[in-house]
Amino acid sequence: MAPDPGPKGHNATPQESTAPYLLKTTADESYEGGHTYTVTISKVQSEILNFKGFFCQVRRSSGSNSDAVGSFDEFSNATKAKYQDCTSSRGGFSHAHPDPVSSFSATWIAPNDTTMGCLRVYCTVVQSRKIYWVRITSDEFCYKKEAVIESPAVVAEDGEQVHNREFVKLPTDDDHQRGRPTKRQQMKRRPS
Repeated sequence: MAPDPGPKGHNATPQESTAPYLLKTTADESYEGGHTYTVTISKVQSEILNFKGFFCQVRRSSGSNSDAVGSFDEFSNATKAKYQDCTSSRGGFSHAHPDPVSSFSATWIAPNDTTMGCLRVYCTVVQSRKIYWVRITSDEFCYKKEAVIESPAVVAEDGEQVHNREFVKLPTDDDHQRGRPTKRQQMKRRPS
């Protein structure tokens, strides 16, 4: 079940204009497996009409795979929403009744699968029976990768080798596509 086709029973086509609603996540630019993040739908401006319905999932941001990633755990208003078992248990959430709201938040649990790569939140938001937007997206956030870099061994006074260790975030292939330095370029820039 993907949020792109639009709500059932509305007998209207989705709006083509920019949605007057914003989709944010506390994941910022990266996420870690097993951690929780807040996903929020809100109005762009206070004069905008409240929304009556929504359906959201987290999915990979590239490729044609529309499977839900991770799961949702808590809602800002438990009576307003319900879980949707998409391609995973609690892989999405939707409104439980059409009472208008100006914002809504849900807690998302990131998967422990390190191969997920970069993700986005995708939502359909309904303003009224005939007015709705599909495929509203959050900013992209990518799996956080860290690596241990050891400097060359130093011999201590007692004759044992000592290594200095430092944790750094290594850029992913997705970073390289966005103009950020690759892992090899970053390693060459590190002082000896």
